[in-house]
Amino acid sequence: RMSDYDGSMMAKLSVDEAIRNIVAGGADPDKICLLDNFCWPDPVESIKTPDGAEKLATLVDACEGLFDICTLYKAPLVSGKDSMKNDFRGKNRKGDVLNISIKPTLLVTAMGHGNINHSVDCTIKNDSEIYVIGKKQVSLKASELDSYFKIDNSLISDFNDVDFHSCYKTYKALHSLLEKGLVSSCHDLSEGGLLVTMAEKLFDKNIEATININEEDNLLEALYGEGPGQFVVSVEEINRTTFLDILEKNNIEVTHLGQAKLSDSGSLAVNTQNDTFKYNTSDLLKSWEREWQL
Repeated sequence: RMSDYDGSMMAKLSVDEAIRNIVAGGADPDKICLLDNFCWPDPVESIKTPDGAEKLATLVDACEGLFDICTLYKAPLVSGKDSMKNDFRGKNRKGDVLNISIKPTLLVTAMGHGNINHSVDCTIKNDSEIYVIGKKQVSLKASELDSYFKIDNSLISDFNDVDFHSCYKTYKALHSLLEKGLVSSCHDLSEGGLLVTMAEKLFDKNIEATININEEDNLLEALYGEGPGQFVVSVEEINRTTFLDILEKNNIEVTHLGQAKLSDSGSLAVNTQNDTFKYNTSDLLKSWEREWQL
């Protein structure tokens, strides 16, 4: 959805998400390659495509953004595909002529090398501390929440000054933590923001997790904002000091969210400055499956 606003940023965020997904699974950020698949509406201006020039401009912006982010992350594009005519032209049952185009979209596939023995899954473990690592750079712009509820623009910050250098530093630091066995679970913070990430880390487990949100200005952004370069991890108490020392030494931002412990039934409690919300994780799983029609 970011292509509605900024083709270059759409490309950068697509690459970043692909890379941080496999870094979360144990891939070495210095040993990653990519495939790029341009899924585009017709970018040639014509009578049938009067906005072709705008779609072509977005394509140029996306190519420039793709070059910048791949160069920064040292991730070569080893293959790819271009699909440039993703449009439907026809009539509905009333006879009205329809012109439907997909959003300009860069589909990125990432492949990496890592030691499978250092991989962890995304599920929060019992008796662990929960942290967010990485510089906070989130927005509700083009987010899942905005796509459902059309958030007031006054609550939506911009993505103009994203620091992708800090993202790459975070990925290298996380890989070091995984190699040393200091992280017991890891999930990238992506679609749906923090609350959805937490829910996915608790699905179908008898773990009671409590997190604390200390945002005064924009609670929606804190809970549902999306952006690059962040992970939610759980850390056992025995590893906590070393975990924090490594992040401090590498100047990586880290925020303590809360704790997780074993319980009779799984739950997620969210404490804000003014309220507390509690969800049964089996209900969250049912909602997730219903949305994805699983």
